[in-house]
Amino acid sequence: MSRTIKRIWIVYAVLSVLFGLYAISEDGDVFAWFLRLLLPHLGFIMWYAFNADKD
Repeated sequence: MSRTIKRIWIVYAVLSVLFGLYAISEDGDVFAWFLRLLLPHLGFIMWYAFNADKD
């Protein structure tokens, strides 16, 4: 994993967690928080898997 991708991943993960905590504080729906946390990461993982070999 390149350094740039790793930085993007870390920033994205932190933002997702913060957004999830905000969602819990707003509506208290833990299931919706898990969906909000997981779905963007699935998209990012799929994007990375398809583009990992292209530099």
